[in-house]
Amino acid sequence: MLALALPIVIIGVLIATNDVYDYDLDHYRAMERYTEPLKPLDQLGEYESVSFMGYTEAGLSYYESVILCVHYDPSEYLRQRQAILDTTEFEQEPIYDRLADKEGFQTYKNPCFELDGYSFQLCKIEYLYPKDLGFIGFNDTLHNIVFVQFSDSGIDYIAGDFTEILDECKWEKRDEPL
Repeated sequence: MLALALPIVIIGVLIATNDVYDYDLDHYRAMERYTEPLKPLDQLGEYESVSFMGYTEAGLSYYESVILCVHYDPSEYLRQRQAILDTTEFEQEPIYDRLADKEGFQTYKNPCFELDGYSFQLCKIEYLYPKDLGFIGFNDTLHNIVFVQFSDSGIDYIAGDFTEILDECKWEKRDEPL
């Protein structure tokens, strides 16, 4: 029995080592589909600068995250922020995580949270929770708007709060505009 399990473990380790960091905006522009809350760059208004970070891991399950950070001048930031708030559906009530409850972890997840000066909101869940999630974060001081898309086919529950997901997305604190 051990002889059969060993090749499977070795193959699993070899497959699971495929991770990619990508900071190239051309890669972002070439994305074939934009999952909420992500949008094509030409739909983001008159931004001053933009940065992108994508992370992919293919193994026994598939994991992908995309973070797009857009910096605006103060008046355009206010326009874009209001446009997003007017057109985007956000989760309003705490999310009940049945499997986390069963495992003894935090049961209810607040869809609005603060992290590193950003006020994040969870976009309306359109797909399977917690396998596909989208967040939008606003920083009124830096005039930045951050769009985060997270997809993990192997996740069953979130043990802590939603900041745990941003950690998985390789979130980096930004102290100044881009």
